[in-house]
Amino acid sequence: WRGDVLLRYALNKSLNIPAIEVLQTIGFDAAIDRSAALLGITDPGEIRRRFPRNFPLALGTVSVSPAQMAKAYATFANSGKTVDPYGIKFIENQKGAIIINIEDEMQQKLYSPNNTIMSPQDAYIMTNLLETTITLGTLHYGYTQLENGYDGMAMAGKTGTSDNWKDSWTVGYSPYVTTSLWYGFDGGSSSLGQNNNGAVLAGLVWSKYMKEIHKNLPKKEFYRPSGIIERTICSVSGDLKTQKCPTSRREVFKAGTEPSQFCTYHSYAEEYTEDSIMKIMDSIRVEASPENSMPAFNFDRFLFDDYNNSITTPEEDFDDSFSDILD
Repeated sequence: WRGDVLLRYALNKSLNIPAIEVLQTIGFDAAIDRSAALLGITDPGEIRRRFPRNFPLALGTVSVSPAQMAKAYATFANSGKTVDPYGIKFIENQKGAIIINIEDEMQQKLYSPNNTIMSPQDAYIMTNLLETTITLGTLHYGYTQLENGYDGMAMAGKTGTSDNWKDSWTVGYSPYVTTSLWYGFDGGSSSLGQNNNGAVLAGLVWSKYMKEIHKNLPKKEFYRPSGIIERTICSVSGDLKTQKCPTSRREVFKAGTEPSQFCTYHSYAEEYTEDSIMKIMDSIRVEASPENSMPAFNFDRFLFDDYNNSITTPEEDFDDSFSDILD
């Protein structure tokens, strides 16, 4: 349990509880509609079968193919425009004339106004979040194994791991290409081996592959549309930073969704000193009485946690008998 965390941090570290909280906040209808559109699933019956309305849905219980995942992530890279994967670029007749040009058809469809399934601003924020998965999150291991990283090329992505390490995923993209990588067995019941998760197995291969295919391409950053603003926020509460916030960061927002209130989480942080809190806690004694079996609480020592200005107690300072009422 890590207490309050920002969504960016939760995504970087693949935390489950915040993912469920997001699903609960936006609702099943919005989550399923957007997911189905990203994956290219349009049949209402298939959507009902593939997307159960339960909270494990937030953790990735839907069975999808690497091609579907590549399609979904390519939408982020293409500013919200959906992309259809295809395996044949064109077909020629026996004389060498092109009779079907699938690549041109796909390019024309890409720039059709009816092909947008999310706003450029939403797509950019998703990309910005996934960029820090590489610099700070689960894809950072693969990044550190590369000499000079990606040589200045922008990258974004996400890892995934199923129970008992049965599947290892990494899906990500650059301004040029989207790559989906999956490790697993056909039957779906065998383990890849302990700790062969998305970061260690698929993530490392994905990182090396993406670096190799971008070697001779000009360095690019992801397109940033208008309607994106930045604010300095408290790294704990997510509200606007004050002088009492111990840590802060610059965060991107879709215009109109940025925080408008200042952080109150740390509003009292500087009003108490360690000595004053020690005096308060020294006065707290909950003694066991003959009428009940509650153990005594003896708060002899408290430490400040510099990160969130909370107070923690070392394990050795607890009365061991307290564990009896927790069993």
